[in-house]
Amino acid sequence: MVTLSQGFEKSVRGQTRRPIIRDKVGRYAYWIGIFILCLCMTVPVAFAEGRPLSLDDVLRMDGVGTGLADPDGKWLVYEQMRPYDEIGDYSFRTYAFGGKSGHQLWRYNLASGGPPERLPGLDQTPFTWQMGFSPGGQYLTILQYREGRLRLGAYDMNEERAIMFVPVPAFSKTGDHDPVWVSEHELVFTALPEGDLPRFTSVRAHTGAVLTQAWEDAWRGDVVTASEVRNLPEGGEPTSLGGQLVLVDVR
Repeated sequence: MVTLSQGFEKSVRGQTRRPIIRDKVGRYAYWIGIFILCLCMTVPVAFAEGRPLSLDDVLRMDGVGTGLADPDGKWLVYEQMRPYDEIGDYSFRTYAFGGKSGHQLWRYNLASGGPPERLPGLDQTPFTWQMGFSPGGQYLTILQYREGRLRLGAYDMNEERAIMFVPVPAFSKTGDHDPVWVSEHELVFTALPEGDLPRFTSVRAHTGAVLTQAWEDAWRGDVVTASEVRNLPEGGEPTSLGGQLVLVDVR
């Protein structure tokens, strides 16, 4: 793992947030896979029994998020959201639309068919998203979230195992900090300073803990709890985000 630069305002912009399938074969494979997945999804019991849909039925329904075919058109990897009453962690992204789901990653073999399966060799207790394939399709960038903490890694489609990186990745809702593959086995991503957590993912899960700790510190009086806020004059030097660009070889 190599540090490319210290401090950044925005990460490398080398690819779109969700890789676009440009060739016709890839597009056809993608939509065929989505169609098959829809057929494979479990129909709610309410419809099978011919009764009105209840709230309990809705809480038991799965959701399907973003699907992505690998460059060879063999695998379709898609995000499936667990039933709402089985989630266990409601602190971030508990919805499945607009490319913002991802409680679990499943794969479907476009070449041989068969039932979909969860990615083997990957602990999917945390919420898991896909962030794009490497150019040759051997590796899939994955992002995992649990109780405010975010981890970035690469899943080896051949070896069926995940390599998780130690630095905490920067994260933004607009995709400004999405990782970029610069070769088949080298990935560049933006990492936060040690000890920091992404604001968007940690705000709900850690706000209570932070406020509680600050309250206790203030009453003890043995640590400084004041905050300093500064406004720059118009035309003043903008403040860049702390952190670094990291190059990692996933082999």
